[in-house]
Formats: sequence, C-alpha cells, structure tokens
Amino acid sequence: EISPVMIEGRIMALEDLENGKGSRAILEDVKIEKLTPDKIPRRVRLALRKDEGLMPGQHIRVLAGLNPPFPPVMPGAFDFQRYMFFQGIGAVGFAFKAPEILEEMPSSWLSSFIERQRRTIDARIQAAVGYPEAAITMALVTGRRAAISDADNQSMSDSGLAHLLSISGLHIGMFSGVVFFLSRFLMACIPGLALRRPIKKYAALLGFLAATGYSLLAGFTIPTQRSLIMIGLVYIAILFDRSPLSLRLVAFAAFVLLLFAPESLVTASFQMSFSAVIGLVVFYDALR
Repeated sequence: EISPVMIEGRIMALEDLENGKGSRAILEDVKIEKLTPDKIPRRVRLALRKDEGLMPGQHIRVLAGLNPPFPPVMPGAFDFQRYMFFQGIGAVGFAFKAPEILEEMPSSWLSSFIERQRRTIDARIQAAVGYPEAAITMALVTGRRAAISDADNQSMSDSGLAHLLSISGLHIGMFSGVVFFLSRFLMACIPGLALRRPIKKYAALLGFLAATGYSLLAGFTIPTQRSLIMIGLVYIAILFDRSPLSLRLVAFAAFVLLLFAPESLVTASFQMSFSAVIGLVVFYDALR
C-alpha cells in the first residue's frame, strides 16, 4: 500500500461509475513518485471523483492512494489478483483530488479515437435515458458495466440473467446477423445485382465488418474476441462456399483464442461459451 503518492500516466480507458459518482480510469506509461522503474506496474486503475474534462489519450498527474489488487474473499471466489495480472494492472486505488491534465494529444490515435466514441455514446445514452436504465443500456451498447448499481447487479444475478450484461456471442451474433440478413434482403431487391453477383458473400462481408466494429466499440474483451473469431469463421465459410456449422471451426476458434489469451482457458466464460456452441453444432448436425 502506498498513500499518498503522485502518479503520472496516459489515460488508456475511462469508464463512468454508478449514478454520476465519477469515473474509473486505467493509466498506462505510468510514473509513480518514489518508485524505481522496475517496481512500477505496467498499468494502474484509479477511481476519480472529479473527472471533468477528462478524455482517453490525455496525459495526467494526480495525487492518489494505491493498493495491490485484492485476493479472493474466500476459497473458490473470483480471483481479482489473477484477473488484474492478465490485464497488466498491478495497482488499484483512488484519487484525492482532481487530476491535472499535462498533455492533450493522444499517443495512440486509433485506441483513443475508439475510446472517445464510446464516451460520446455513453454521454448520449445518459442524456436520453437517465439512471438506472442508462447503466444497463451502456453495458449492452459499449460494454461499460461500472455504472450498474449493486442492487441491479444482484437482481440480474438472482434472475440468472447476469451473463446478458457481458457483450459476447449473443449480442454480436444478433447485431451482425441483422446486418447480414438485412443487407442480403436489400441486395435481393435489385434484380440486376441479385442475378449476376454473389450477394450472399457480399452480405457476409458486411456482417463481419459490423461484428468487428461492435467488438471494438464494446472494448474488445476476451468474450467479444472469442465471439468475433467464431462469427468471422462462419462468414469465411460462407465466402468459400463451405458449411459454417462444423466442429472444426469451433476447435480452430478455440485454438486462435488460446494462442493469444491462454489464461481464458480456466474462465467460466470460455468454458460455458464453447460448451454451448459445441452442443448446438452437434445438435444441428444430428438433425441434418
């Protein structure tokens, strides 16, 4: 535990907290007072009560208190330390006062642009809907779940619907599926195009682009990456006139995901999602 200490870093991500209680920022390129570079974690997560004017990509300085990520509260409970380790976050804490903005220009244009778009969408949702409904809407649209109250989280968990708050195969599949079928329908309404061009392949390409855009907007987490790989393989199968329902595709998607995120193997998200997909493929294969 280190408190108080002056911290500098670039805002990698910024997420609103419940009902206007500030925001939660992830900092990278971190400098921490009194610590040598070999002791400084790659990323730090801070709760900010005063966050006016903050945007992803800004370089800030703030007086804060830091703690190591918390261990499981009981045997078998969620391991925050393990989760934070694979996120590259080595310290969590809170700011004592409003951060000082040192530099406005982002160092990574693409990631900062995506984060700014997410913030813009969140702000419009809050203005149009209001809490607590806005918190659920933001979770479903941009993947930000920090604004959901403890009571709403508990209600979703008790009802068995908590998995709906995590953007994964259901959300991306529905969104890209709507784009796929709608674009194919519209192209089929043009006889000259439908009779002479492979409009199904065109629709598959548009569906994949839509899935990619939604995945980036949702924060490109492990569940969204897994879903994008699965959906991408389905669309690739359509492009090459192959069957999209195959256990080989499921195995290949799992291989690609584990190649880049091997820690996801022991998570409930990975195991439940792939178990469900395998069950569906086997079921439809039997019917076919």
